[in-house]
Amino acid sequence: MKCLDKAAVLLGRRIYGAEELKKKLKTYGYHDEEIGITMALLLEKGYMDDLEFAKAYIRDQATFQRKGPELITLELKRKEVESSLIQSALETEYTALMQEENARYLLKKWKQSSRQYDMESLTRKLLRKGYSYQIVKTCLGNFYES
Repeated sequence: MKCLDKAAVLLGRRIYGAEELKKKLKTYGYHDEEIGITMALLLEKGYMDDLEFAKAYIRDQATFQRKGPELITLELKRKEVESSLIQSALETEYTALMQEENARYLLKKWKQSSRQYDMESLTRKLLRKGYSYQIVKTCLGNFYES
């Protein structure tokens, strides 16, 4: 199977970042030259766009995993997406209001579980989920007031 055909199959399954797709194609034994030509063609035709990849990734992680922006940023950096693209995508796809809603949802979920959580452990859980201390402080304050 040609490199371009394999890339099309992979992109048909899910969206990839450019570096992530390059690594995936390399695992299938394609040479750097083939991969370079394929990537150039995909970029030229508009099938590869790291900004769109970052936006889709942020939407999915925020909606389904309820991750905070700091954890999402770390994951995208591991996928070798440029920091400027990550910040741009975060600004449009994951507002402070959405972050607060997700943090409140997680707090409510954790409080309803059979395990008892104190304020310190809830703070640590939200920070590990990738929320900023400011969001955590705001949400916990509102959570314990209500």
